[in-house]
Order: sequence, then C-alpha cells, then structure tokens
Amino acid sequence: PARGGAASPEAEPTPVAAGPWRTTPTGHELLRFPLHPRHARILLEAERRGVQAEAARLVALLAERDLRLWARAELSSVGEGVNGRSGGGPGAGPRRDPAGGGGEGAAFRFAAPERHAPSDLLERLDDLDAAARLRFDVAACAAIGIDARAARRADAAARQLRRLVRGRAGAAGRAGSAGPAASDGGVAEEELLRAVVAGYPDRVVRRRAAGSAEGVMVGGAGVRLDPGSAVRGEELYVALEAAPERGPAGACVRVRVASAARLPWLSELFPGLLREEESAAFDPRGERIVARRRVCLLDLPLEERETGQVDPELAARALFAAARRDPDRAVEIDEELQSLLGRLRWLGTVSPGRDAAPPAAASLLAAVAAPGIELPAEREIGSAPKLRAAAGPYAALVLAALRPLCLGARSFAELRRAPLSAAVSASLAPETRRRLEAFAPARIRLPSGRSFRLEYREDGPPILAVRLQELFGASETPRVGAGTVPVLLHLLAPSHRPLQVTQDLASFWRAVYPRLRTQLQRRYPKHAWPEDPLRAAPPPARPGRRPPPA
Repeated sequence: PARGGAASPEAEPTPVAAGPWRTTPTGHELLRFPLHPRHARILLEAERRGVQAEAARLVALLAERDLRLWARAELSSVGEGVNGRSGGGPGAGPRRDPAGGGGEGAAFRFAAPERHAPSDLLERLDDLDAAARLRFDVAACAAIGIDARAARRADAAARQLRRLVRGRAGAAGRAGSAGPAASDGGVAEEELLRAVVAGYPDRVVRRRAAGSAEGVMVGGAGVRLDPGSAVRGEELYVALEAAPERGPAGACVRVRVASAARLPWLSELFPGLLREEESAAFDPRGERIVARRRVCLLDLPLEERETGQVDPELAARALFAAARRDPDRAVEIDEELQSLLGRLRWLGTVSPGRDAAPPAAASLLAAVAAPGIELPAEREIGSAPKLRAAAGPYAALVLAALRPLCLGARSFAELRRAPLSAAVSASLAPETRRRLEAFAPARIRLPSGRSFRLEYREDGPPILAVRLQELFGASETPRVGAGTVPVLLHLLAPSHRPLQVTQDLASFWRAVYPRLRTQLQRRYPKHAWPEDPLRAAPPPARPGRRPPPA
C-alpha cells in the first residue's frame, strides 16, 4: 500500500480505493496472500515469472526457524533484527562447531560456508532437499546437522503455499505452464532470485569494496555480512535476515542471510525508485575534477563510472569546494598577489588624516569587498598556513576571488596559472581600490622617470629597494599614504649590493654620501658619482636593456 499517493516500489499510480490510504494494483493482489507483505510480494513476482513452486519453498524457509542445528544459538550482543525478529529464519545466530560436541559447554563459532553461492536461500533449499531424501528422520538429519522437525514444518508450509499459487496461476490461465523452471535450471534460478529481490527494495546493500564484508544499505546504515554467508562474489545483495550489532568499529547491521541483487533486476523491478545523476568529484591524487555518472536506488549509489564530460557549473563547484578545503595547494602566491595582499594589510594600519583607512579587524573584510561578493566563513577555510601568512584577515577574500576562476577550469594546476591577483583586485569595492592607489600604490615613480615596486609590511613603512643613482636630483624621501608616510629606502650599489638603509634622504645626502663617494668612485669607476647629487640627473637607461628590478 502507498499512503497519501506515495509511490509503491512499482510506482503504479492507479488507486483501487479512495481515502488517505490507497492500494495500488500490486498491493491489491498482495492482500490475497495470508502472508507477510514481503513474502507475498516474492510469491506474486515468482508467479509472474513461472517459478512459483520453488518460490513457495523459499518463502516457507524464510518463515521457519533455521534448519541447521548449529545455527540456532543467539549471541547475547545481538538485539532485535531489522525485520523486528530476534534471530529466527535461515542463517540466524552463530554455528556450533560439530567437532565441539553438543553439550552446553561447546564452543560456538562462525564457520565459513562450504561453497560460494548467489543466495543463502539456495543453500537452505539444498538442506531441505537433503532432509526430504532422509524422509525427515530425526537421527539421520541430526547426523548431517539438520533439524528434521523444522524441515518437516517448512516442507508442509511449502506444500500449502504451492497449492495457493497454483490456484492463482490456474485462475490466470497459466495452469500447467512449466515456465522457465522446466526448461533451463540456470534461467529458473535467476528468475527465482529476481523474485526474492522484489520483496526487499529497502534492504539492498552495496559492498564498500570487492570481496569486503562491509557494505552500505539503503538508508545509509553500515552493514557487515556474516562470515557464514555463502554470498561472496556479489557487489549488490539484499539483506534477508539482519540484526543490529555493536562491534569494535561501532554500531552496524549484521546480515545473516543474503541473496544476490543485480542492477538490471533492480531496473526492471523498481524503475520508479532508480535515478541517474551526474556529478563532479575532485581527485586529490591527480588534483583534478573527475566527471562521474551514478545510478542510485533511493539514496544508495548502485553503480558509478567516470565519464569524459561534465557540466561546467558542477565542475566549478566541485573545484572551488576542493580549493576551499586545501587553499595552499590550489593557490599560487606569486609576487603580484603578494604585493596586493601586502598593500591591503598595510592599508589597515595607517591613519592618513580624516580619510584614514579602517583598522585591521574582522569588519575590514566586509568593508573592502565589492557588493555581492560571497565571502566564505572562516570555519569553511581549511588549514592554509601559506595563504594565511600572506593574506592575514583577507584569506577569505582570496578564496572568494578564486570562485569565478574555477568556471572553465578542471584542475589545481589551471588555478595556479590563473590571474588570481587581477581577480582579487576585481573583488574589491571601488572605494577600496581608490584608497589603495591613493595611500598604498604598488609602484612609485622617481625623478629618473622610472617606477619601482614597493614592498609593504604591517610592522613598518613600505620598503623601496633601488640603486642610489636613481635618486640623483631627489632631495626628499619618497612618500606614500597620501604623502604622509616616508618609505624606507634600501639604497643599493650598481651591483645591487646594499649600501645604506634610511628614511631620511636629505640627511643621507648631507652626512653619509660624501664619505661613500670616494669608495664608490674606486669600486665603480665607470659610473658617475657627482659631488652634488641634488643637482645631478639620474643616469639614463641603457638602450636595448631593461633596468634591473628593484
């Protein structure tokens, strides 16, 4: 039944009864079986596929206690099963080692299955057949570890169910139809297992890895397959008997009896519950976006595969999320970006009169960003010592500027080559850009007509490293901060070796230069060292050569 119009596993939309509860056509047929709805659904599907006789035996086994004597005991740590039963059913409980005897002191263990099989129920069918061949003799069955009384009850129940489904098959005009069971044993077995899956759409499990006992069930519950299960090679299976368990790794569901499930079967049985979705995931090893398409049953991914194409917006979101988690790998702090960040940080420390920049604080981040820029919260930024050392309180601004660069990119390598400094500058409010140019310019022009880069730091004035000759004719120390802050001059020789550090150029010309001039003439005789540097002109740049960086 489906309540309030919710889809049934077959998503049949036509109700046969009005009211808040509506019964689908399949649900209406299930009501005619005096069984648990899961078992009725198995019989109904088996009847449609012509394997109802064997399905009746499977359903009888599901309703009966485990036929195997050594599988009866319950571990005290195992509580009520997922289906509301404690123990019971095929495969429940630990097995008693036959070699340990049958007394109360005998040890219990989970024995490995004798062989691999697509379903534990098929193993139980073999046990039922073995008991039938022994005419359910108690002693003979006990000798091979089978409870003769439980086997007889299961056999009797199967006979009653076979009469029920045979009558329904006859009413449907299929009486006497041999179906696939009579023509091909392999086909019949597959049809039988498909019918079993029909009763358990909410119990589908996917292994975490090939051959692993760990898995995930629909709904997200962690699952551990019992070592006694014979279902070993199937990536997908349904949990027919399961119980909650708390082990060393925490709480999970222990699956005692399983049966194979395959994607084509699920697609046929539950088309309304399956969906395909495309996703973009970040591969940390390759530092790139990988496009994936996956098929899900409700919330359980059944199949995932890489594809060559991905929606650009999906890729951009995945790449940005990865960059936000690990900014130091995604961001290249080049000289240009370092300079811009240094200017921003220094701008928050100066107070040039009434037009003073706001102080460096958390509110500064929102104040400098352009309207509409989405700034990630501090808690959303991963550990990034390099970025935080360079950007300080503006790390979130750098990441926000990275977002548009992710559109069209597929890897961290592309992001590291992207013009991030220009993107950060474009993310600034117009007033912030104006203030930067007025108070903290990236370069400063000297009397020679050439401009040189400034190095900004929070704990002092900006540094201008320049050859001494570039300042010939300058009587005052260059200033920033709208003319209020003199820069710290690192005066260099023609070889770019340091000569002097000063913030008072006039005092240097007057007191220090006369003493240095003799040494400079001796060490650099090809260069002019005028007696009065204030009246001298800076040397021209050499034709065909760029001036060395300062």
